[in-house]
Amino acid sequence: MAKPKHTIILRGSTSLLLLIAAIVMLVSYQKVDLMSIGTEFIAIYKDWDSFTASMIVGFIGSIYNFSVLFLPVGSMLWRLVLVVDMILSMLIGGSLSAAWQTFALIKNGAHHVGWFPICKVVPHFCSSVVGSLTVASIGLTLNLVLLLWSLHIVLNPLLLEEP
Repeated sequence: MAKPKHTIILRGSTSLLLLIAAIVMLVSYQKVDLMSIGTEFIAIYKDWDSFTASMIVGFIGSIYNFSVLFLPVGSMLWRLVLVVDMILSMLIGGSLSAAWQTFALIKNGAHHVGWFPICKVVPHFCSSVVGSLTVASIGLTLNLVLLLWSLHIVLNPLLLEEP
């Protein structure tokens, strides 16, 4: 009995998407000289904890999904895969929601507290961040599909075939 091709494709795609999102976030950087006030402004993902968390969770999700590809078909570890898929989906979802909120803040600013939108100053940085978050959101969607598929395989709710 071999692994279904669609699960291999889903796991590989999820791993690749989360890896790409983490790498893009890791290299998101822009330095701008502000001549009007005589200083320079540097935007990097390390300045916001939610971007750092999103990058770290992306790497963890990529490594995990890649390693599950090598798990034997009849292994009893598939029940653990179900639990880890659920935990990973919650981690990715939580870090992405915080990162999207932070992106909204740096894009729109918070005028009632005097924070100006920095995406007008560092547009390359903001486009890198939104690209990373978009790819990670697609990876989260695929991870949720994998979670539902793992739930179906482990529990087999309709009992259509013998275990």
